[in-house]
Amino acid sequence: MEKSNLNYLNLLIYILFFLFSFLFCKNMANPSDGPRWILLNLTAVILPLSLLIFLRKKKKSIIFEFSFFHLLILILFIWLLFTTVIAIDKANSIDEFINLLSFIILLVFFSFYGKKVNLRNIIRIFVIIISSVSLLGLFQYYGILSDLFAQVSSPASTFVNKNLATPLVVLFFPFIFFSILFSNSKKKRLIQTFCFAITLSYLIASTTKSSWMGVFLSFVFFVGIILFFKDIRKNSFRKFHRSSLFFLIPGILLTFLIVHIRTYLPAPQDENLSLKSTLDFFQGKEKLTAHETKAFNKPVAIRLSKWQNSFEIVKDHPLSGIGLGSFDAVYPFYHKSKIDDQWFMPRFFLGGTHNDSLQFIIETGIVGFILILMIFLLIYFFLIKLLHLNDKNMIFYLASLTGITGLIIDSFFNYPFHHPTYLFYTAFLLGTIYAKYREHFPDNRFKIRFKANRSYSIPVLIILLLISVYISRARYLSGVYLKKALFMENSNLFSTASEYSKKAVDQWQFQNRTLFVNSRILYSYYSNNRSEKSYRELKKYNYLTLQSLPYHYIPNLIRILLITEKREPAQVRNLLKSIPLFLRITPNEQLYDAYELIGYIYYLNRDKTNSLYYYRKVLAKFPDNEKIRKRVELLLSIEENSERVE
Repeated sequence: MEKSNLNYLNLLIYILFFLFSFLFCKNMANPSDGPRWILLNLTAVILPLSLLIFLRKKKKSIIFEFSFFHLLILILFIWLLFTTVIAIDKANSIDEFINLLSFIILLVFFSFYGKKVNLRNIIRIFVIIISSVSLLGLFQYYGILSDLFAQVSSPASTFVNKNLATPLVVLFFPFIFFSILFSNSKKKRLIQTFCFAITLSYLIASTTKSSWMGVFLSFVFFVGIILFFKDIRKNSFRKFHRSSLFFLIPGILLTFLIVHIRTYLPAPQDENLSLKSTLDFFQGKEKLTAHETKAFNKPVAIRLSKWQNSFEIVKDHPLSGIGLGSFDAVYPFYHKSKIDDQWFMPRFFLGGTHNDSLQFIIETGIVGFILILMIFLLIYFFLIKLLHLNDKNMIFYLASLTGITGLIIDSFFNYPFHHPTYLFYTAFLLGTIYAKYREHFPDNRFKIRFKANRSYSIPVLIILLLISVYISRARYLSGVYLKKALFMENSNLFSTASEYSKKAVDQWQFQNRTLFVNSRILYSYYSNNRSEKSYRELKKYNYLTLQSLPYHYIPNLIRILLITEKREPAQVRNLLKSIPLFLRITPNEQLYDAYELIGYIYYLNRDKTNSLYYYRKVLAKFPDNEKIRKRVELLLSIEENSERVE
């Protein structure tokens, strides 16, 4: 490959690193994730096909090494395709498959191209990115530029949610740390020390305990590797500069100064436990207030309840799972199976299981989890072999070993692998590590030769780009319309909101959240409008939502309400079969509303006994409810009266 072409492609990759960390679009419902998913899909096409075009001048063919690593990736792809076909959530599974397919393509691309990347430049870019992210995070928690952070559409929106930002610290913090230890330039160390203090300060100020664990345990793992492998220990000490300790110490002192000042500032106006209270609690200086105890325990309670109920899903679907992207569709059926999940709210989606490994087992089964586990174990094997070489890229290998370990640990309590930023970085790190391993340890057993020339690379480029652009455009417009719909809904402009929500679904109907919001908005519009047209549209789109979310409370509630309103005898009788499922998926907060509705269903079916049973349950809970009391009295006094109980 010509050097100029190589430089252009490397520059494109460098730019992509920054885009995946800072790209946002204020017009979309998800201003940070939305455009980055689109960028991930486009990147998966542009990078490999750009490489094909660059290679056409000097090389008539490309030698592609097909190894056991690639065989695992191929099997994983086939398995993901299978889990997409069997998925319970038919809509969301397609969206998830497109995203993971992009990840797999990028992983294969970097496994071939990674040897051409200048890893020293990559380390510099990682340090700049994580320092910038941490600085923005500190601005948020210090109350600096509060107007900027108050805007959901601002670039700072990426860091308002700590679950998006702190895993990046976990992944990239080792690159700063090892750069200080092994750098021989005092000027560079001085800059890196400042970046070290900023990053560590944000990590502490964020009070994200899963990320704390990720950083701490990943360095414990690194120490274990150093102690266990003698050659790696020798190679590390050869590159280690003792004078670097004189830079680490000021960095740590500066960190404590920043954190100490932070504890005297007003706590941020959110539900999270303030930093000062967290530190005092761990030091035993004070007991938490009732509000702080609730805030402190809430993240733990959310995770434990979800995990216990999620294990029941694994028991019922151990091998193949419930299908890719189907957790949100299935969890409502299990949210009370083992422990009552009091944090489950049918109006929102709460980030899956808050455990990427568990969610991957749930959706792709034990088979899918074993495949991804084997890929990561191979990467660890490659890194250990590379660290024995003591070459110029040792900082990158040590930092990658520690950073990937930290991100995996963080993913046990968080969901970084459900965000495009981390999928791109993971694909780059894993693919590049494999490429560097093959550069030093070539394997000639499996090679596939194929030609890359103008005759077909450009047509393929055009076709794949058109497909990718079409999908990206649909996703973008869907996100734009969804944001407008939510804004109009909050303004109680349900007519306009319904038009935008329908457009969002029509543009891209492969996201369950979009389908769910559309059903909710259309029902609100129908409740105020009561026209035949709005009824037909609600029925049509809600049916589409039920295909994706068959166990979700809201679309099932809408279906029942529409049937009871029209009172078609056959459909009303069929509702009796839906009662056990409806009770199981109903959250406790809506349970007595469900009892009232079920009592009415039995009433329409002339089952006075069961109707009274459920109405009396409601009356026992709310004895002052005159509306229900009158219904009970009416049922007791009327023998055969088909008048609707309002």
